[in-house]
Amino acid sequence: MTAFQPELLAADFAFVRRVLADFIAARSPEDWGRKTERRAKGWTLHQTLAHLAATAEVLYQATENTLRGLPVSFPLSRRTELAAFNERSIAERLQISPRNLGETLFAVLERCAERCASLSSRELALTIPAPFYNRPLAVAEALGWQLIHPGMVHAAQLANGAGVAPLWVQYSPELMHRQITRLLSIMSHSYWPERGGDLRASINFVVSGPGGGRWHVTAAPDGGEAGEGATPRPALTVWTRSANSLCRLMMSQVSIVGAMMRGQMLAWGNYGLGFKIPYLFVPT
Repeated sequence: MTAFQPELLAADFAFVRRVLADFIAARSPEDWGRKTERRAKGWTLHQTLAHLAATAEVLYQATENTLRGLPVSFPLSRRTELAAFNERSIAERLQISPRNLGETLFAVLERCAERCASLSSRELALTIPAPFYNRPLAVAEALGWQLIHPGMVHAAQLANGAGVAPLWVQYSPELMHRQITRLLSIMSHSYWPERGGDLRASINFVVSGPGGGRWHVTAAPDGGEAGEGATPRPALTVWTRSANSLCRLMMSQVSIVGAMMRGQMLAWGNYGLGFKIPYLFVPT
């Protein structure tokens, strides 16, 4: 998929880094203490940035070790430990200023961009053990993760803490299309076979407008897969009016019912599967 080509990854790292840098530079000291989620235990903007810096560093080190033929280890051994790791890594960094946390994140993004320029197809296909997902990540997928984690997964959460639009609204249609491709790839890795059991089903995503297209995610006992293009016999098809609508839906900025009532989403097929997506495809 073109979303994982080295030259496009490198260019996208440069743009996403610039968007994040502009966002952080524009924040007031008061912004960093604001909540980014509706729930009472939701993170502040400072905590969210600490999470982004911590996880970027951990995955970058794992990627580097893989490329150098060195052992890879993570500070957790199974997916059920991910929430505790996130809370612990945030707490360890709350004495670090947001400016310095931002610089840590930017340094990782810059090193990822530099790495892309020299990677061969063989190196991009090397796999990294990922105890927080249902199967290993290819190096190319890990680089894509580094782009979508701050640039998509938490792009609305960051914006909520500052009272601005999600960061992805600044992306060109071409970049948005690539980011959705990377996001759905990681969604496939996030699937819980333990929760799905014997489930074997494909979900087609059809997105209208600039940056849109067709994608599929397949759930299976071995984890499944994802990619561009629609599958011929999906269990469920999800249509959204725009790329922004899809992202808002997937990042829990709007509910399924709310999106349908506003005409931003339609679905047909196995509705039960649709309502189970947040349960089956969440990282933790």
